[in-house]
This record gives sequence, C-alpha cells and structure tokens, in this order.
Amino acid sequence: MFCKKCGKEIENGMKFCKSCGTPVEKAEAATQNSVVVLGIRIGIVVASLLMIVSTVLPYVIFDDMVAKVAGMKSITLLKPGNQLGDGVIYIIIAVIAIVCVCIRQKIPVLIWSIISALMCWYEKSQMEKQLMELQSELKHLKLDAWDFMEKGSGWHLLTVSVVLLLILSVLYFILEKKVKK
Repeated sequence: MFCKKCGKEIENGMKFCKSCGTPVEKAEAATQNSVVVLGIRIGIVVASLLMIVSTVLPYVIFDDMVAKVAGMKSITLLKPGNQLGDGVIYIIIAVIAIVCVCIRQKIPVLIWSIISALMCWYEKSQMEKQLMELQSELKHLKLDAWDFMEKGSGWHLLTVSVVLLLILSVLYFILEKKVKK
C-alpha cells in the first residue's frame, strides 16, 4: 500500500505514513465499507431477480378435486390472458430497484422495497381473508380449506425476496451514508 499524500510505500499494519504522518486507517475502513456496500447492492439485485422469478411460479396449488372445478391446477401472480396481475407490479418494482441500485439511488430503492413489502403483506392478508371465508363455508362439512390447496413455491419465494430486499435496502441506506463520510 502507498500513502495517498506523499506516495511512499507503507508497510502492512501501519497506522501512519513514516514519511509524512498521514493516517492510514481511514482509507482501509472506507475500503472495507465500500466492499460491504457493493455486496449489499449485489444482494438487492439478486433479491429483485428472485422477486421476478416468484411471479411465474405457482402461488397457490389446488388439489385434484378443486383443480377440476376451477379448471386450473395452480394460480400464479401473472394472470393469464390480458389481465394485469399483481405479478406485473412486482416485476416493475424489481426492475426499478435494480435500476436505482445501478445508478446508486438509495432512497428510491428503500421506498420501492417498502412498497413491495406492504403489497406482499396486503396480498397475503387478502388471501388469508378469502381462506377464512371459505373455511366458514366448509365448516358445516367439517373440511379445512387448506386441505384443498397449499402455498406454492411462488408464495414462499416472494416472501423471502421481499423480506431480503427490505433488509438489504435499509442496510444500503445506512451504510452508503457512512461510505460517503
């Protein structure tokens, strides 16, 4: 390593340059923080890509009896036909998060990750509400709604990617400030 002020070589572990006395630790700490921030930025991109993948995976899977009645084996977040499903919104959020990370805009990344977390929470609460209504209708038959369907890989992957995106964007917001100081 070389001194940023005078250009002389500095031995590893030294806290000050022997020639000019410039502190060395601050440069090392900034380098370590910038590596961590880079890792977080990569993590945000990966979480966003996982969110996109979750939109095409089965969100809810029906058993054979319900599949015959409903005419489908599972539901994904991307609706068939011309309808725009919630999956399109998640894809847009993921693309915006990736673009914002690439151009180093931490506040929009944080805002969009909060929006995706709220959407995910709302989506899951609506699904639970519908299942509770179905459960009350099936109660007299002594059946459980979850006997006919199960949460698919899209459900689980969306949850993981949204939580990961939210945690990483908060860390990105906090650590990016420290790197700039």
